Amino acid sequence: MKRRILKAALNVVGYELPEESEEELDEDEAEVPKLSLATPSAEEQQQQQREQQDGEGGGATTSEGAAATGAEGTALPGSAPVVGVGLGGPGSPEESRKPVSFNNALLNKKRHFRGNVARTTKYTLITFLPKNLFEQYRRATNIYFLLVVILTCIPQISPISPVTSILPTAFVLLVTMLKEGFEDFKRYKADRVVNNQMYNVVDGPNLIKKKSKYIVVGNIIKLENEERVPADCVILSTSAEDGVCYVETSQLDGETNLKQFMAMRFSTGYTQDELNNVAADVIAEKPNLNLYSYKARLEFPDGSKVAINQKNLLLQGAKLRNTKWVYAIVVCTGKDTKLSLNQKKAPSKVAKSERILNWFVLGIFLFKMICVIIACIIASTWEAQLGGHWYIFGPTDKPDPKLTAVKNFFMYFVLLSYLIPMSLMVTYEVAKLIQGVYMEWDDQMTITVEEPGQKPEKLGMACKTTNLNDELARVQYIFSDKTGTLTENKMEFAQCTIDGIVYEKPMECQLHNTLHSDDYNPNVNNASFDPVLEFLMCLSLCHSAVPEENKLGNLEYQAQSPDEVALCNAARANKFTFCEKTQKGVVVDVNGERMSFNVLCTMEFDSSRRRMSVIVRGPDGKLRMYTKGADSVMLDLLADTPENATRKEKTVLDLQHFSQLGLRTLVCGFKEIDDERFAPWYERWEVAGTALAGREQMLEEANLLMERDFKLIGGTAIEDKLQDGVPEAIHFLLEAKLYVWVITGDKQETAINIGYSCKLLTPTTKVVIINCNSRRKCVEMLDEAISKVVPGDETGLVIDGTSLLYALRRSVAPKFMQLASLAQAVICCRVTPLQKAKVVQCVKRRTKAICLSIGDGANDVSMIQTAHIGIGIYGREGTQAARAADYSIRQFRHLTRLLTVRPHLKSSLPSAASIDGAVSAHGTVVYPGAHYTC
Repeated sequence: MKRRILKAALNVVGYELPEESEEELDEDEAEVPKLSLATPSAEEQQQQQREQQDGEGGGATTSEGAAATGAEGTALPGSAPVVGVGLGGPGSPEESRKPVSFNNALLNKKRHFRGNVARTTKYTLITFLPKNLFEQYRRATNIYFLLVVILTCIPQISPISPVTSILPTAFVLLVTMLKEGFEDFKRYKADRVVNNQMYNVVDGPNLIKKKSKYIVVGNIIKLENEERVPADCVILSTSAEDGVCYVETSQLDGETNLKQFMAMRFSTGYTQDELNNVAADVIAEKPNLNLYSYKARLEFPDGSKVAINQKNLLLQGAKLRNTKWVYAIVVCTGKDTKLSLNQKKAPSKVAKSERILNWFVLGIFLFKMICVIIACIIASTWEAQLGGHWYIFGPTDKPDPKLTAVKNFFMYFVLLSYLIPMSLMVTYEVAKLIQGVYMEWDDQMTITVEEPGQKPEKLGMACKTTNLNDELARVQYIFSDKTGTLTENKMEFAQCTIDGIVYEKPMECQLHNTLHSDDYNPNVNNASFDPVLEFLMCLSLCHSAVPEENKLGNLEYQAQSPDEVALCNAARANKFTFCEKTQKGVVVDVNGERMSFNVLCTMEFDSSRRRMSVIVRGPDGKLRMYTKGADSVMLDLLADTPENATRKEKTVLDLQHFSQLGLRTLVCGFKEIDDERFAPWYERWEVAGTALAGREQMLEEANLLMERDFKLIGGTAIEDKLQDGVPEAIHFLLEAKLYVWVITGDKQETAINIGYSCKLLTPTTKVVIINCNSRRKCVEMLDEAISKVVPGDETGLVIDGTSLLYALRRSVAPKFMQLASLAQAVICCRVTPLQKAKVVQCVKRRTKAICLSIGDGANDVSMIQTAHIGIGIYGREGTQAARAADYSIRQFRHLTRLLTVRPHLKSSLPSAASIDGAVSAHGTVVYPGAHYTC
């Protein structure tokens, strides 16, 4: 209560008391991942472990009877009910959410789940008037004029008519109210587009169209290809026979690569009629903001249960790709979805200039009070001396000196009220509004979009919060997302090295021409195989991509990683076209000849393995194993042969050269396998894949037995296509002595590579990497880094999301900020949307500097709203960031002009529309009038 009173009092003069937040808590109180508040017994732990392992198979049932559940939702005789499935029992902290019933809309309605209306506006029709007045009366000037209005309404002490103060004050409030309402109405229109999107909802045997805002928990919806998921849903059935679907999660984690999700095993292949006959309840954990975890179960009337995990859950904001249709049941809507929980409520932002203006007003007010007191004393003294004269006060008794003093005080208070001009705030608001209009008209911050069959259209920026215009010139910290903000998220195969030879134009059929050249000799380096042939086979076989035809009938690839799309395109450019994926394997078109390969085993890529391998049987009947991965891992898995040693030495030098160019590198290898060796190993690998306990460890042990003694083929170099002007823009910002932080959900290697590509990091930058999994280790690494970093040296800091969990705690944050202040650039990787906001909030609080956040996806909304200034980019990841931001631009390079030219009112006027920039020695345009306080 005391804090709220203090905050309200300080807001009057424009000082904003910081909010209590996670990083300010003691380490024992800070938010850490918790799966259960109660410690289960050893027996319960084993049971939960078995059930969770069983659930990882895409919604595996906990009994054979449940797996064979029929359309009526009843298990076969003999099915043994199993309790738990990753959740506590009734009444436990984890099981606090009401169940969601299949095909029972009336029962679900009685449980009062949240609605599914999306809202990014600050006001509603009901709250607009009181909330807006509250916001306006945070200004000292408005409080002052309200006091003047009250005094003028008292005729005994007011020498002027109340109309002279009421009308101007009402005009000031009305103008500001109209401006705020207009800006919020634009947000409302953007929300309305999202809320009115139509979706197919199952209604008995029919499908009905329903707006997104009317979708409720318990609805079974049919999503079609390219549709966005309107709420958190559990997958029931897909168009694929094996229940697989592919999803793009760019609005959640910033990654546009496809991720594979699975339908629940019991309902895989179900038709709409069969889904209508299911009788079951979804029992889930309490809604939480963890994007990578979901614990729930499906309970049938007979007591049998089916495990549900994150692989069965489609999150709101995800986009269905490369899948014709998906049936799913809605389990969370509106504010209960994980996307909404990772977003913060739109804050009310006050510009620093407005706070300074409030202090100026306070100073003028104090000066006025001195004048009023002096005038009151003089008038009271004069009246006391001459008050007996009848021609002054009339034939009345001598007035009471005390009453006269009070009346004189308020009279002069009203008379001198114009020392603070009432038009001050109106002029201030109108000037900023006009400035915002000219910002939107700026041709240098527009792009031209050309759609097939339509006229070219110019698209510019949008200024949604004009009262922050002058704050743009005071920015000291910039926090940027990576995917879609700095990059176009388009991977291009740039170069490659094969058998120690660098090919600089592989996308121009260089490898194909080499392979069919009369001068080509595969044994030039004593190779026991054809390196170019095997390199192209590795690119076309070792991946998780899926081919599909676009609207024009052209072949396109969709994959879990954009790198794999680039690799497949490189193979296709050299006449090795991956053209079809079958149930047993893949089909590759090699120089016009279709060749089928049976994929016997796929060892998936993950952040710990950092490689991917496949074992295939070719048309010749031979078994071959192809692998690709990071050089730090792959080079240790090569066979110890003179042939590999010679090739390895040359390849390592080539990869170092690629890295200096900012390219993403991979190492490719292969080997042939005997059937006699493969058979027992494959049996062991299958057993490990179906194990209920210790599955990951058993699989990794089996993988390591086969993933060794490779023959080195070569390496790839892929360029993550940056947006136009990004390196120049970042160089300009760094030259202006701004601190630039990149905060992304991508892998650490990807983030570092982009840092080099956009010139945030240079080959001479000393990169400090903080990766830890405990508070003690975090403190040790920070202390060690601080002791080694020399102030003034070119230093870059890289830290992952797990380490940030400890670095943002109250006891560790000062060390983290000390190290960050020594670095010219900071890269935070593998962070959640809420962690992005916490990083910004930590810097705001510790440095007291003006912070700007820029992003293009829904996962950036919290970061954008936390910063003093939020910039949204209209990008491929949707418009959530642009709708929630204070300013919306089209490309990252427009940020330099927004910060250096447009904050100054003079540059926003028509007479100054053409501003000649001076070009520095680095070729960077330096706009005049750019001032920074760093």
